[in-house]
Amino acid sequence: MQAQTNRASYEIDIQHYNKAIKELPTFAQAYNYRGVAYGNIGHNTV
Repeated sequence: MQAQTNRASYEIDIQHYNKAIKELPTFAQAYNYRGVAYGNIGHNTV
């Protein structure tokens, strides 16, 4: 159950980072954190 909760949390985070990137494409931290979140759910290619 914990793994599913973490995955859902990361997927929500990814949605937020996508929104931030759309609104401010030069926000480098959003790209970085989105990549970390993808890595944490096992999605190693974007």
